[in-house]
Amino acid sequence: MDKNVSKKIKYYGKILKRYQNVVDFYTSSQKLLKNMPKNLSYEDSVIYETSVLVTAPVLVSYVIYILKDAQRRGMQRLYFLSRDGYIMYKIAKVICNKYKINIDCRYLYVSRLVLREPIYFIDKNEAMKYFCEYGVKVSPKIVLKRAGISCEMQGKILNEIDVKFKEKLLTKDELIILREKLKNNECFIKEALEHSKSKYKIIYEYFVQEGLTENRDYAIVDVGWLGSMQRNIRQILSYAGDNRTLCGYYFGMFENGKVEDGDYNCFYFSKEFNSSRRVFFNNNLFECMCSANHGMTVGYKRNNNNSINAVFSDQELKWNVNLQLNTVEKFTKLFVSENEWNNIFIDKLSNLTQKLLKSFMMFPSINEATVYGSIPFADDPSESYMLNLAEKLTNEELWQYNIFYKIYRNIFLNNKQIKYNESFWINGTIKLSNISCKKLFNLSCLICEYLHYLKLNKVN
Repeated sequence: MDKNVSKKIKYYGKILKRYQNVVDFYTSSQKLLKNMPKNLSYEDSVIYETSVLVTAPVLVSYVIYILKDAQRRGMQRLYFLSRDGYIMYKIAKVICNKYKINIDCRYLYVSRLVLREPIYFIDKNEAMKYFCEYGVKVSPKIVLKRAGISCEMQGKILNEIDVKFKEKLLTKDELIILREKLKNNECFIKEALEHSKSKYKIIYEYFVQEGLTENRDYAIVDVGWLGSMQRNIRQILSYAGDNRTLCGYYFGMFENGKVEDGDYNCFYFSKEFNSSRRVFFNNNLFECMCSANHGMTVGYKRNNNNSINAVFSDQELKWNVNLQLNTVEKFTKLFVSENEWNNIFIDKLSNLTQKLLKSFMMFPSINEATVYGSIPFADDPSESYMLNLAEKLTNEELWQYNIFYKIYRNIFLNNKQIKYNESFWINGTIKLSNISCKKLFNLSCLICEYLHYLKLNKVN
């Protein structure tokens, strides 16, 4: 075994052993490492070890927090939102079955795409912000695709508002200009409204079918970040006259949810609770740790028996998602056989999680950066493009993350927006790059993130 790989595995093991008196993840992890399947490929061995030592302990900790708190509140049902909620749903089912927890765990097929499509019908201004949301490779064509505009009509609309390049990648400022042009285009308004109205009708009927309008206490479960999915669910229900107060569980939140959208309960960090943890956290990598083995929900269809089923995008699995899912589920089954429910206390679980995630996310080994960095990832709700999580960047592109370059740009370039290629996991990209002084460069990126965090807290 490679010395650096062995060192990282031992480090994770020491963390789990140190917290053994709080919750015993150590015994389950060691059993699975000892019985690691033979003849795994290089990539699969990294996924297996990371799943056993990081992914499973972190996600099981989060689900324990959810179930303990839901029990305390008397929740009758939990809706785990696809796709990030899939593995958490599987974990919750194992835990509830073993410990006889009387909470109905369900899996709700949604996505940012299908939840945002009806919003133009409800609130045009808010929907326009979603359509023109920034991403690393957002073009005018992608903006119109988010709004449900057909390929045939895209050219007509862009010609009318004098946009010549459908595939041009847009900066944040250019997206604002495009948004203002589209807001006043009659053809866009007509097409977007018709599309949104039809999408509202069927998603609301799906919500009714799945019990979201029933008179019972329930909460939704997701990874978090901005709270838009809970907001959109609330808007869809509220438009039909269902003004219940929603409750949501989230791993972390970068922003506070709006009061009208209900309660947001965070396990790892929020604006008010352990907010500095976001500096050492990468939400894109975390979403890969929560990957499902089915495509994104892109719509719904009514079957012959009048039930409504989700429609998925085609998904070509380019990494062994099933190995991660199966390993985490095996870990959970071992874990519940080693631990008594009443002896698990949630107050230290987030501290354990922090130690594991900080090492994995901010200071990855070359193996972790290579394997997890090659996972296809999209920041676009329509998944119109996919890039490697740790995209390889040129030295010039890497320098945009350096604190000294940012100071220079702010002083001499008036912070002018320049469209560079970006990385969804910059710490992984640095590890894979040929740049010198990687540790110093990594530290510089962390300082930038910390200064950004301080700026946000000062503003808010």
